[in-house]
Amino acid sequence: MTGKEHLHETGAILARAALVSGLLVFASCAARPYFSEGVMYATATTYAVGQLPDTWKRVEGFGGDVGFIDKDTGAVVLANASCDEYEDASLSVLTKHLLIGFTARETLSAKELTLDGREALETTLAAELDGVPVKMTLVVLKKNHCVYDMSLIAPVDLFDGKATDFAAFVQGFSVMP
Repeated sequence: MTGKEHLHETGAILARAALVSGLLVFASCAARPYFSEGVMYATATTYAVGQLPDTWKRVEGFGGDVGFIDKDTGAVVLANASCDEYEDASLSVLTKHLLIGFTARETLSAKELTLDGREALETTLAAELDGVPVKMTLVVLKKNHCVYDMSLIAPVDLFDGKATDFAAFVQGFSVMP
């Protein structure tokens, strides 16, 4: 398999991972979200995220509010909010919901941080999807009766090169009035 074929296959698997996570965990708000200049406008909430470098392209159909794929690596970044059926579960339980469909999961780190004045949980894991190893970081927080989650899913050997992009994306998070 050539490098380009491997990248395409990995990108397809990561896209499927994003779809599984988005669809099985937190349903999107009732109206179709609208994303413009780093701000997600949805029925029940409006929130901002940090800007990603130009190698990241927005894609539709990932099951969350907004998704991006890195054209060079096939890595995926997602953001989603669920407000209609707000679940008053712990951040750890909400994170585990995002892992439906992944196997061979190994938590590499978990740490609390503050985003937009609220406690958030950032968890980095190694896992497999359809037998393909991936590495991911998941960030979950609750604010104003909504659950927000952001995810980076990437091939294991390319993850570290995209973690900085994702950190900036997450640090730009804020709920808009």
